[in-house]
Amino acid sequence: MSSAGLALGRFEEAINDCKSAIERDPEEYAAWFNLGNVDARVKKYEEALTAYERASLLAPGIAGYRLKEALILFQLQRSQEARKLLQGLVRKYPNYAEAHAALAAVLWSEGDRSRAEEQFSEATKREPLYGDLRWVSLELLWPPNVVKAMENFLAIA
Repeated sequence: MSSAGLALGRFEEAINDCKSAIERDPEEYAAWFNLGNVDARVKKYEEALTAYERASLLAPGIAGYRLKEALILFQLQRSQEARKLLQGLVRKYPNYAEAHAALAAVLWSEGDRSRAEEQFSEATKREPLYGDLRWVSLELLWPPNVVKAMENFLAIA
């Protein structure tokens, strides 16, 4: 139900559904991930981070959970932690285009231009749409600080 509530923009309903699922089974990693998604959509970033961290802990093999955790860390101005998490993701999953793109944005914001360009190249080899800011901002549902970092990168790159 939470995914449906989220898709329809009924965020409080989606949050309640996720919390209900978590009460029934605190180890249900998908409920934690969905809760993080809803919290991020309503800009409750600290809560989103907690939910994504829990989902990542419960399902360490799902790279997307750690990606979302890294994006929220960057949103919360914890750039070094976000970078380290993203670097680990691209090392373990070298074909993960979204992780490369997010890492490019983070590196660029930290002033590491050459490594940012390398990561962006890796991302766009796999998915050229990462070069389209409109697509990035509409389709990926990245937090605003990450979108802004990518916008800054694309403006110069």
